[in-house]
Amino acid sequence: MHEVGLLAVTAMGLTMANSKHGHMHILKQLREFKENISILLVSTVFIILTASLTRDSLLAIFDWPLLLSILGILFFVRPISVQTSLLGSPLSAQERALISWIAPRGIVAMTVTGFFAQEIAELGIEDEERVLPITLGLVVTSVALHGLTIKPLAKRLGLTKVKNPWEKA
Repeated sequence: MHEVGLLAVTAMGLTMANSKHGHMHILKQLREFKENISILLVSTVFIILTASLTRDSLLAIFDWPLLLSILGILFFVRPISVQTSLLGSPLSAQERALISWIAPRGIVAMTVTGFFAQEIAELGIEDEERVLPITLGLVVTSVALHGLTIKPLAKRLGLTKVKNPWEKA
């Protein structure tokens, strides 16, 4: 069964994380490796998904209805969905506000869009060729806006001095 490898790796990770024998240096190396491989894989997904886009399809992002849709998603849809998902959580109002602003930025949206693009085309949906460029526009806009505003917003909300839970006291 091909899923056994995933189960074995998960069991090993749980065992190492709960071990009392001080494997912290190994966990640190694994965490660094995971971060590096994640960046590589996410970058690869973006390259593969955007390779089929033409210049005209990318320029189509910059018409007013699409720009307004992107802004609506960033300023209304995402914050409302994140706030709804955080109902009952122990997070403070400031933490909820920050998470609402920097919420999911795109790899899942890009992957799902890429996966369903063919199905959308087969259903005969009008303007189906604009779905991937719109999603890319949303991702690029949100990453740029969030990247430029996260530090000032975190400072304003009083959330800049957070201790890393992985560091020893």
